[in-house]
Amino acid sequence: MSKRLIGNIIRSILRFFLLRSNLRPPKIETQISQVLYKAKKLKPYKADLVKFTCENSDLNVMNFFEQLPITTKQNLKDDPSSFKSNGRSYREVRTGGSTGEPLVFFQDKFSRRAQKRNMYFGRLKWGLSFNQDRCLLLWGHAGSFAPGIKGSIQKILLNVKDFCLDRKRISVYDLNAGKVRGIVQAINSHEPDYIQGYASSLETLAILIRSEGLALEVKNLALIVSTAEPLLETQKKVIEEAFKCKVSNEYGCSEIGVLAYSTPNGEMETVHENIYLEVIDVFERDRSKYGEIVATTLRDSSPILLRYKTGDLARVRQEGNDLIIESIIGRNHDLIKLSDGSKIHGEFFTHVLENFDSIDRFQVNQTSIDEITIILKVNNSWSDTQSLLIMKNLNTVLNDRAEINIIFDDFKFEASGKFRWIRSNL
Repeated sequence: MSKRLIGNIIRSILRFFLLRSNLRPPKIETQISQVLYKAKKLKPYKADLVKFTCENSDLNVMNFFEQLPITTKQNLKDDPSSFKSNGRSYREVRTGGSTGEPLVFFQDKFSRRAQKRNMYFGRLKWGLSFNQDRCLLLWGHAGSFAPGIKGSIQKILLNVKDFCLDRKRISVYDLNAGKVRGIVQAINSHEPDYIQGYASSLETLAILIRSEGLALEVKNLALIVSTAEPLLETQKKVIEEAFKCKVSNEYGCSEIGVLAYSTPNGEMETVHENIYLEVIDVFERDRSKYGEIVATTLRDSSPILLRYKTGDLARVRQEGNDLIIESIIGRNHDLIKLSDGSKIHGEFFTHVLENFDSIDRFQVNQTSIDEITIILKVNNSWSDTQSLLIMKNLNTVLNDRAEINIIFDDFKFEASGKFRWIRSNL
């Protein structure tokens, strides 16, 4: 029996059990009421929910819910076990950590299944059918660097899982011109239905494919799924051209899973089965509205997180009383802070730098309150005079409130293999 046939059988069995669940959740007020009742038994929420009862007919559940305090990542870091429901079997999960401090939390099987269903249904929007799930991953895996026996076991389990699912995994830790031909051959040989990876890794591979004059020959490739990082329009265009395929964007966080996914019309659609999203602290800039995303886990999902601050910013628009997410801008900490207390969003730097055809890629690093270093990768059309023009354009907003250094050096990647185009140490 071939590896491909084994993978098809195993994935079909997993799909059957995954998708047979009830996908018609009750109305949101009922779901919020149910999760509050469960949460009042947990240490982090007990004090805030002591007065909550499902039998109180006079209580406006949504108004009560929206007055609850925000749950932060620090709350979860301080005591991850306190967010677990009793009577469940959990496994410990560690993220690679984009802030230099990995996050530890616990998940049960119901939560993991809901996450996978959200991914399936998000991809349906792009015409990827349920049986088109042969995957190639451009990925990093922080767990494979765990020391001692634990790291060895994780590597073995990862390889076994990939073999059983007939899934190809290509490390993003070392993408370079010397390896791109082998990577393209591996993709062509594997013949995936879709390719999933970090936005920055997909962009890097796309640039290498074009610069080396290579071409993908995968007749069944239906979709590129960008995840784990915000996807810029400039990145999407480069990826589409190189892979000759549609590109979707999944937004989420490790501790909850997929929260929203892009649709072919260019907007983000939030998941509904096990997540409730809010956009808070809305502000207006350049005739657009922005706000911070907070998420609440519903139904059987665990850990139970109420109004969890993801740290992400979204561009939104008003439709009646609702805020519709148009796009995910990036992490809330992807802001440049100035000495006078001002905060400049990273998208400002994108707007300045993306207008230079001579710049293939950039990264903005803030090392102190009064110093910003911009790392550039440029092509043959670059000239030194463009540095002065970049400085001038940046100072239309910065107004000399920070020293700007432009250098041509290696980009800085996180331990997880992710690439953050705005990095602030503050």
